[in-house]
Formats: sequence, structure tokens, C-alpha cells
Amino acid sequence: MEIKKDTHWRTFMETPFIHADELPKEGIVVTIKEVDQTEVYSRKLGKKEWVKIAIFNEIKKPMIFTNRKNAQLEEIMGTGKIAEWIGKPFLLYGVNEKHGGKFGNVLNIKAAEPPKPKEKPVLNEKSANWQKAVESLKSGATTVEQIKKSYTLDPITEKKMLTLEKAK
Repeated sequence: MEIKKDTHWRTFMETPFIHADELPKEGIVVTIKEVDQTEVYSRKLGKKEWVKIAIFNEIKKPMIFTNRKNAQLEEIMGTGKIAEWIGKPFLLYGVNEKHGGKFGNVLNIKAAEPPKPKEKPVLNEKSANWQKAVESLKSGATTVEQIKKSYTLDPITEKKMLTLEKAK
């Protein structure tokens, strides 16, 4: 079996829950598909305990809900109601922090970046829709402000269009 140099042992050993070391450096935007519970062995308690887990659409391994993660989710989701977290995107990423006297990569949560708005096409005399826009302005069917909602106008083009709009 060939093992790449960048293979983390958590990935290699197929641990049951997602860990920060398994995520890409920039993190991953995830959505909760469902919430469940499972029994795990607690070293702290020295026995098995039931934990709540988040099952994701984007990754195979679930995440154990902890008080810290729940507080982060409540803050970014705007609600503490878990049912309202389902289907809403957030960024799951690793951060190097000190826990139990040791530094390690731990899961952290923050709001996902909102999708970037699409860039509007540029409208000028060379554009395919230029003549149609000019005719609409001359007839009074549209205004320069309405055109600017769908197109980017450079200052010179905007000035020409405003002149056409006033001439109607």
C-alpha cells in the first residue's frame, strides 16, 4: 500500500468522526443533513456515553456536537434551535489551539461566505443590445436607472444614454 507524504493518520485509520486534520486548509462549506446520536467511549468518564452528532450532505463522517460548536452554530445561524440549522451552510475548518496542555488542530465553525453577486455585462455602443437599449430609451419604455440594474455603464456611455433619455 502506497502512502502519500501528506496523508494524515486520521484519514489513514478511518476514524469514525470528522477531525480538523482531515479538512482542506481553507475548510469546507457544509450543511447538516440530519441530527442523530451514537454511543462512544469517553476517556474522561471511563465508560460509554451517548453523544449527539451532525450528519452532513458534503462529507461522509459526522461531527460530534460539543458545547463550543453548538454556541458557534447558534451565533452564526441566529437561533439555538437545531432543527433550524438543518440545510443552512457554514464553514467547517481547522484551527491550531491549546487543549489539555497540548497544541492541536481542532474543528471550528464560522459563517460561510455569501455567494458573490454575478457581474453585470457591460453595455456600450459595441454591445449587441445597444440599439435595443437606445430605442427603448427614445420611446420612453425604459430609463437609464432601469438599464443600470442589468448592465454596467461606463461614465461616457451613461452620459450618452442620459442625453437620449432627456430627448424623448
